[in-house]
Amino acid sequence: MWGGSLSGLLSLVIGDSLYLFSINYSGGVSIAAPVSYTYIPLTVVFAVFLGEQLTITKLLASILLIPGVYLLSRSGSSRREIKGLFLGLGAALAWAAGQSMIKVADITGGLNPISIAFTRVAAAGIVLLVINYFMGNNIAGGPLEGRCVVTCPLLPYLTWALALPYSPSQWI
Repeated sequence: MWGGSLSGLLSLVIGDSLYLFSINYSGGVSIAAPVSYTYIPLTVVFAVFLGEQLTITKLLASILLIPGVYLLSRSGSSRREIKGLFLGLGAALAWAAGQSMIKVADITGGLNPISIAFTRVAAAGIVLLVINYFMGNNIAGGPLEGRCVVTCPLLPYLTWALALPYSPSQWI
């Protein structure tokens, strides 16, 4: 279960946050997205270290992404845009590590995909809720007011408690 939680922290908390900052600093999503999506070749590299086969197709596809990111990075001339590019690369690294932790969760914990997805989201949700609280952000505003601060984080646990006893073969 720790692999799923770590995956959520790496990819959803750190990776997504860096990606959103990258959009802000790089000049927009048209630059931040391609740079951040270099997580794909990074994930291929991490997967090889986890025992997956490196095929020529995976290698060529990964290599083809690099010139595109280089061309995009040349357009960034201000310090702000360069900072955005580095934030995007940080997001890519966090996403690749987080995706690789899904494989580790499967190998070490033998959890079904639904349980892994739950642990990723639950761990990330709790951490982001705490971060938002300490940053003074009012994420509970609106029609539910303060009640959501208590009940919303508990909903994934209720879902998990209800779904955990059932294996995917029983869902069909």
